[in-house]
Amino acid sequence: MAVLEKIEPKRVFHYFEEICGIPHGSYNVDKISDYLVGFAMEQGLRYVQDEYKNVIIYKEASKGYEDAPVLIIQGHMDMVAVKEDSCSKDMAVEGLDLETDGKFVFAKGTSLGGDDGIAVAYALAILEDDSIEHPALEVLITTNEEVGMDGAIGVDPGLFKGKMLLNIDSEEEGVLTVGCAGGTRLDASYKLDRVDVEGEVVAITVQGLTGGHSGTSIYKENANSNVLMGRILGKVREGQDVYIVSIDGGEKTNAISKKTKAVIKVKDPNKAKEAVDGIAKVLKDEYRVTDPGLEVSFETLDHGKDGNSKTAGLNEGDGSKVMGQAACGDSKAAILNISNRIINLLIAEPDGVIGHNQDDPSKVETSLNIGIVETVGDTFSAKYEIRSSVHSKMEMIVSKVRTIAEGLGATVTEVSSYPEWEINTNSKLQKVMTKVYEEMYGKKPEVELVHAGLECAVLAKKIDGFDGVSIGPDIHDIHTFNEKLDIESTARCYEYVLNILKELKNI
Repeated sequence: MAVLEKIEPKRVFHYFEEICGIPHGSYNVDKISDYLVGFAMEQGLRYVQDEYKNVIIYKEASKGYEDAPVLIIQGHMDMVAVKEDSCSKDMAVEGLDLETDGKFVFAKGTSLGGDDGIAVAYALAILEDDSIEHPALEVLITTNEEVGMDGAIGVDPGLFKGKMLLNIDSEEEGVLTVGCAGGTRLDASYKLDRVDVEGEVVAITVQGLTGGHSGTSIYKENANSNVLMGRILGKVREGQDVYIVSIDGGEKTNAISKKTKAVIKVKDPNKAKEAVDGIAKVLKDEYRVTDPGLEVSFETLDHGKDGNSKTAGLNEGDGSKVMGQAACGDSKAAILNISNRIINLLIAEPDGVIGHNQDDPSKVETSLNIGIVETVGDTFSAKYEIRSSVHSKMEMIVSKVRTIAEGLGATVTEVSSYPEWEINTNSKLQKVMTKVYEEMYGKKPEVELVHAGLECAVLAKKIDGFDGVSIGPDIHDIHTFNEKLDIESTARCYEYVLNILKELKNI
């Protein structure tokens, strides 16, 4: 028996459960894209599947709506696929294990993908139901939104007649999002060689942090484990030389890192442990409210057996070799130089909230998240997500990150960039949606900009006369294994969407 089959609206949760049964993390979208094509074929609906695996499904207007403006309904098919350390599920090949307590839907040990599976489920339920009144629909389901909006960037605007776009990729019922921050992703990397130095191999791990989305949760100022590791290694370095074997932390550039492990080599492990214990007490006090589960552990490792498969593989099973760079020479000072540069990079780069909106100081304007640090093969990388609703401010932070990283000898690469989405003060769609909301809820909706990237920003640059609004039901703790979808909110929001479709006849 399906887990969600008795939950209303039944067809929405039917499709949501089918979607959750298909692995669909970012860059793993072929199966979910083909599933959408299969749906369109079964329904006898015209569709396009493009080279990016985006799927567009078209449905003619219902009777009486032939003259209403075409509406694009849009969401993305990929999810942030993360799991608890104790979860053995392979999210690349296995579907999710759904559970419900009657109030929420969640997944056992993993993220749920309500962001943005619920948009896909809404769209499919609408497309299959011929009793729903609606204008001509162009349903656009894009790929790889969570890792750079590749699908939206690649989609051909010539595939659409519609100018109005209802994006269903927000996570708070009662909020009409009409603008968003732009974003840039940067990688700062070092090419490495491996050398032997005297000393003992130890591991330091920061874990138990709260984490969260690097856009919508950044205002909470939760601890970032990659940043904390820089502070910890800096404190250890005050007492003795620190040679880095590897540092690995974070899962996604758009998620605040919750766990980081550093394997290092030091002359005096006891002195290193004393330094770690001291800074750990300071950090636990600093983040006692936002990150009460913060833990810092210290472990002395057997020589050459650091438990880090990536490092072990690099050094033919000897995980005791430290980072070096042949171009800098093989002296002790030269070898130490690269470790010091990486520690300095983690300490010096800004992180978290950079600035607030001048018109509404309660809103974040500009931020930076060091989402991932990793040692893979012969490369160490730090990966950054920069956001701002003011383009010049984003350019400034990009320049700052580049200046610091390049000054410390790193190579900086821009991985992706997407624009900010500016408010349309003459939005006809917003007026319709506000009217429908007031009739349903008896109050006005909130209208706001969001400090996160939305595909609306990309599509607004592609579609002349673009008029878009983003909405969604309540989804809590997105991009984490604590994610949960509010059932009643999902039902209300679906009814809201249906009422919007009906009202567009009168626009």
